[in-house]
Formats: sequence, structure tokens, C-alpha cells
Amino acid sequence: MATQSENNTHFIEINPQPPQKTQQQSRAELFLSRIARLLASELNTLFESQSSKQNPEVSQPDSRKTSAESIFSFLVNCATIAQLTEAELLYTTCLVEMLITAQLNSDSPSTDLIIRNNLGTLLLCSVIITTKMLRDSPYTNKEWARHFGVPLADLNKSERIFLSRHNFQVSVPESAIMTMLHAIEIFDCKHTTHRSHVPERV
Repeated sequence: MATQSENNTHFIEINPQPPQKTQQQSRAELFLSRIARLLASELNTLFESQSSKQNPEVSQPDSRKTSAESIFSFLVNCATIAQLTEAELLYTTCLVEMLITAQLNSDSPSTDLIIRNNLGTLLLCSVIITTKMLRDSPYTNKEWARHFGVPLADLNKSERIFLSRHNFQVSVPESAIMTMLHAIEIFDCKHTTHRSHVPERV
């Protein structure tokens, strides 16, 4: 992951094409879609805020939107590769949420970590850190780099930047994970009347 000034890093883009659905995946996909909708909403709020700060004289904010479908597709890909559990998905979401909040509260554009063309890198780094924190034998960066077709050196660099923006404090307490689950449920209630069982494993 890199800021605007670190253009030599290979960005991983999120795939706008939804994955093929199967009946067995439907419950897991529904949970992932709820996470994706929440993240898309928060990311779009962040980008609109950034646009207003950078161009205060422009009355019309940036109208481009990050789609929940593209985030959903990318997360399904990661979840399928690593067989992510419910707890791991929530942990991943917490790590992303922490960076969004920090960037929203920052007055310095030079410290912006999250930009539109590095969202895939952001999500992947969050998944990588999550599995390293919660698993005894996580996927290696080399395996992830191979899956996504990116140079290992770039992925390692992105992971270091991700960790540094967290001040190398990436332990998420159980209370924060439960708060995130509650936030997803509240957001879901506000934006859809369809409720579902939260899956045990994706």
C-alpha cells in the first residue's frame, strides 16, 4: 500500500466483476455483502471528505463512488483462498475501519493512506495481518503475491506501510470485534429489510 507519492508500488485493484455464485456459498456471500456495503459507505464518505478538503472552493463534491459490489468481489476472492472465518472477516473489517477513522480525523493530505486505486491493496494487507494475528500457520506473503500476481517486494512494502499507519498496534480486542458486528447489523437494518444468519465460515 502506498500514498500518492509512492507511485512505484504495484497497486492491487478491486475487481468490479462479481464472483460466480453457488447455493452453498449463499449464506457466506450474504454476510460478506453486508460487510462490503458498510465499507463502501464509509470509504465513499472518506473520499468525499478528502475531495472537500483538497478543493474547498468546489461546491460539488467528488461524485465517483466505490461500489459495494467491487469490495464484495475482492473479499470473496480472499475468503475463498484462505477460508476466512467469521471472526477473521470481522477482524479484517476492524483494521480497515481504524484506518478510515484515522484518515477522516487527519488534517494533512500528505498522510492519506487510502486512495481509490489502492483499495485492493488495503483489503489484502488487512486480510494478511488478520491471518497472521489469528492463525498458527497463516498464508505467507509469497503465496498471496502469487495468487494476486503482484511482486512480493511490493506486497511486503505495502504490509510495512499498513503496519506503520497502525503504529504496529494491530491487536483488535474481542469487544471491538463485537462492536463491529453490531455496527454491521445496524447498518444492514437501515439499508435493507433482509436479515440473515451470520455464517460460521466462508
